[in-house]
Amino acid sequence: MGPDGKIYFSLLPGLDVWGRTLSETKQLLEAELGKYLKAAPQIGLTLRGVESQRVWMLGRLQTPGVYPMQTPVTLLEAISGAGGTLTFTASGVSREAGYTGDDELADLQKAFVIRQGRVLPIDFEKLLKQGDLSQNIYLQPDDFVYFPSASARDVHVIGAVLLPRQVPFSEDLNVVSAVAHAYGTVRDAYLSHVAIVRGSLANPRIAIVDYKAIIEGKARNVALQPRDIVYVPYKPYRILSKYADLILNTFVTSVAINEGTRAVIDDPKPAQGILIPLGSRITIVPTGPPPAR
Repeated sequence: MGPDGKIYFSLLPGLDVWGRTLSETKQLLEAELGKYLKAAPQIGLTLRGVESQRVWMLGRLQTPGVYPMQTPVTLLEAISGAGGTLTFTASGVSREAGYTGDDELADLQKAFVIRQGRVLPIDFEKLLKQGDLSQNIYLQPDDFVYFPSASARDVHVIGAVLLPRQVPFSEDLNVVSAVAHAYGTVRDAYLSHVAIVRGSLANPRIAIVDYKAIIEGKARNVALQPRDIVYVPYKPYRILSKYADLILNTFVTSVAINEGTRAVIDDPKPAQGILIPLGSRITIVPTGPPPAR
């Protein structure tokens, strides 16, 4: 079961099985797989536990996982219950004894909480570094809390591109080369409103560039910085705040589905690929060679 309450299996997109019995769920999975496979599939389905109320605590935590929610719990209590991050533990700010690197530290600027498909306006730096308890919300069932690595430098290219992905950062990386790493834009992409989002998720900065003018040589290319988000839209947006909300929700949802899927399957790199939502669309992205153009 993914963090969005759906089952992701093999070639299938997310299937909503809320309210179904095991037998009904088995029949649904077999029927949907039958649309892709020549031979009639046979699936064994076992109920491993009933945890109708749970919270997802993943990323750079000491003991990440999916935790049952027995009683109301605050965000700080949930973080402490997961052992804390390497920058925050139940006893305060600390690092593991003898720790000399930063590859496991949590990135508080890019940490987030998702509730019912929407990112919540939580500033983890204020909460964990400044003790701002106004950020210490009560969690609800199926809230998804994620702490990425502070050492990550990849640029995320999402939206109307052929292969949404993380692009390794290099000093010469720019908007055009980043989109090229994502194998270009789709036919319906609106190239004049490509967005670059920079900074923390709580206080993002957004710039709109005319990608079409850039590739036509009518405007200068734009250099990128580590951990930028490049979003290619399907249509123009006139209200910048709503555009920023769309981009951030698309970004955090794709991260949540990818990380949540890895958390509930045995193989962290399933052969069928990883799930990345493109706005309101969800596609299965293969982990093998890119599709031929």
